[in-house]
Amino acid sequence: MILSFVIQNFKSILDITLNTSYNEGKAPNRYRELENYVFLEEGDKRVSPILSIFGANASGKSNIIEAFDCFQSIVTDGLEYVDFQPNRLNREYENTKFAINLITNNKEFFYTLVYNNESIIEEELKCNKDLLYSCSDKKLLNFSKEGLFYNKQKVADIYNVECKDENQNQQFTLLSKLSKNYANLDADIT
Repeated sequence: MILSFVIQNFKSILDITLNTSYNEGKAPNRYRELENYVFLEEGDKRVSPILSIFGANASGKSNIIEAFDCFQSIVTDGLEYVDFQPNRLNREYENTKFAINLITNNKEFFYTLVYNNESIIEEELKCNKDLLYSCSDKKLLNFSKEGLFYNKQKVADIYNVECKDENQNQQFTLLSKLSKNYANLDADIT
């Protein structure tokens, strides 16, 4: 279940956080007896099962949907088929950033992706606020799952060989390469 999604510097969107948490202070009385809950529970988190986006014409609703699609495309297929489309009116940010917070099997994940027209600039994955790995400035900085199936050097080799192009720009996410090609690495990553 998605808890939040951050979009920064994408098309008409400068900076927005979509939050799906059930923000009411108290659940409705006898909500467990209702046929349809007003939220879903995963551990101690309550999440709205439906997200509605509404607003005036030309207010950016379609750009939010396109941001989800762009994020998914980069994570699964890399930058090859994605156009870099920053906000052209406000130059506050030079890169585009997506960050997603989701929960599954009572584990909360935080994944951040920053890119520009040439490369993925930053990538980071956390599980329950513990850093699993981070990549920045074309280097694997951290890999905290030492001693499982791969050590940091082997993952760095995967990163350097499979995620980068001939100019050493990161074109593919480490997450996609590890989950597709090395599924036995670790359940938290794959």
